[in-house]
Amino acid sequence: MNNYYQLGLIIIGSFLFFDVFLNDASISSRVQYSRLSLPSGNTVSVDLSSEIDNQTTEKATAVQGYEIEGEDRFKWYLKKTASNVIQSAPNITTLYAYEFDHEITVTTTSWKMIRRRVYCRYLDKDGNELGNPYESFTYPEYIVNCPKREGTQKIGLSVTKNGEFVPLPLGVQHFYMYIHNASIYDLKVINDYVRTGEVEIHYLLERDQREDSRWQMVGITDCLIWSRGESKWTIFADLDERILMTEYPGTILDYVREIRNETIAGVQFRQQWVLKTELMPEMYESDSQIDAWMPTHRFHSSTGIGPVGHTAKCIIDSSKVFIMWVHHVTEFFPGKGYHLHILKPKEGLVRHYRDQTLGKWGQKWLSSTLKFGPIRVTDYPTKYLGRLTENVKRRAKYVYGNQFD
Repeated sequence: MNNYYQLGLIIIGSFLFFDVFLNDASISSRVQYSRLSLPSGNTVSVDLSSEIDNQTTEKATAVQGYEIEGEDRFKWYLKKTASNVIQSAPNITTLYAYEFDHEITVTTTSWKMIRRRVYCRYLDKDGNELGNPYESFTYPEYIVNCPKREGTQKIGLSVTKNGEFVPLPLGVQHFYMYIHNASIYDLKVINDYVRTGEVEIHYLLERDQREDSRWQMVGITDCLIWSRGESKWTIFADLDERILMTEYPGTILDYVREIRNETIAGVQFRQQWVLKTELMPEMYESDSQIDAWMPTHRFHSSTGIGPVGHTAKCIIDSSKVFIMWVHHVTEFFPGKGYHLHILKPKEGLVRHYRDQTLGKWGQKWLSSTLKFGPIRVTDYPTKYLGRLTENVKRRAKYVYGNQFD
């Protein structure tokens, strides 16, 4: 597959039994975590609004896309927070580092840390620090942007100018799945997809107490940064969702390849819920069990289609999106008139195979989805179902059918 049109897939939530990925991607697993804290009692804060005009950056050479709205991008970031006091970060936990033509972006997992001061620390190939630490801050949430420096091989973040930091190697990573909690049994099949080069994993370690659902934005933010310059189009979807083209005769890839309007920064699909009314088997038994229980075979009772924007899912060009949320773009990069193209259901649709018990979804949300129309019977497209079923059977038998395991 042409890398320019490679679809990146972000997987949020718990692993569902015997689902399959159909992506062509190489993998390179490299996870770096660090948590660094500010000394007790240090609550320094400074209002940077008066410093905007004097802010200096380290732009070595002008590159396409460096300026935002005709202005140095780091001054633009600073103006976005000029009305707020930027406080020192009490700690910082880094996730990955990504190098672009115009900046280095570090993603973090630190919660409730927007507009917090941190310092970018640069290392050369010999591990020596390059220049003075650069003062930056967390914005958007879970992101710290650092100017590029010639010779940088690794970068880290510290909460004080000369504080401790853990260096991260530079390099864009392919990844498809974020895991916070997973059983050993589920990890067997996940790791087999890693073995065959179809999945790469980021493990999310709990260092700030929060509910599992609060990890979703960490994954979305990290995926947004990862995909810039690596994938032309990136799907933001859940593991229990199937995005389909309906009356459009081609595939999703065919559809996005035909987009010629450069102001289109993404396409948005409306959602239909396919109701899972039974709990799935916990362990694999046989091919016949898969025929009986594979969600695309077993569940057909479906709601009406949700209105525009309601729990919709998107495929975006991440080079045009500044901040992404679960169901829509929060903010585009300005100045180019970027927007989402909203697909009609006759063009494409999300089939969400929704467990009624997970998170008490049935109690909380079923009644509201029933307002979109009466329950009807729908089927997963026959033209895809046969191949999907055979792929799932082959994988499940290989992973779980080993009598010596």
